[in-house]
Amino acid sequence: MYVVYFVASASCLLIFCNRILGILNMYKGDKSVIRKILEFLVYVTAFLFPATVLYGLKVPDQSAVKPMTRQIAPYYPDCLDDSNVIVFISPDPKKLKNSLIFYLCYLLALAIASILSAHLAYHLLSRRMTHQSEKTRRMHLKFNRRTLLQVLIDTCFTSIPFTVSNMATLFHWQVPELTYFVDVMSKNSPTACIVILFLYYDPYQKWLLDTFQIVFLRKNRVSATGTMVKSAET
Repeated sequence: MYVVYFVASASCLLIFCNRILGILNMYKGDKSVIRKILEFLVYVTAFLFPATVLYGLKVPDQSAVKPMTRQIAPYYPDCLDDSNVIVFISPDPKKLKNSLIFYLCYLLALAIASILSAHLAYHLLSRRMTHQSEKTRRMHLKFNRRTLLQVLIDTCFTSIPFTVSNMATLFHWQVPELTYFVDVMSKNSPTACIVILFLYYDPYQKWLLDTFQIVFLRKNRVSATGTMVKSAET
């Protein structure tokens, strides 16, 4: 479970970094040695950040650790009760506080870096498309909007709810509504990602439209056959 979470998170970050760096390379042209080294460091950092979850391998008994975590952090949101949620820090007050501070810094840095890099890529591509054809500009405008929307969705459904939950635990906020907000937003993150895929990626759009078209045609055929049978009987 820890390895799967690590691979999934690292893959998302690496894909996002690859997209942003690809846009920057399109605008800048040939890469110097310093740029190659910086890109390598960016990839390594993006890969290692989610590796913190592997500390959970030191906490194998989740059924025993979760009640202990609840005792030392009574304001922890209800998402801790979910069987898919894991505790990867030993239930020690000092370790828990330090891990919360580190994770908050990680979430805030990730959200800020994602938003700023997406806006930078949008700005650079907009400048590059000034002298291109109208069709090319529309294509890149759609690509830019898709990137910005993906960043917004990812920030709203991952960074924001987990930032709120960790801040509630760290500062002992006793607000029940925060629990519902964190649960709803975090659990609907996969749904939001699927919506993004079907709304903005042409292959998924085509598959979705073809599927609905086939279902609609089948219903029309069934209704038409039923009408013909009834007319024949009368």
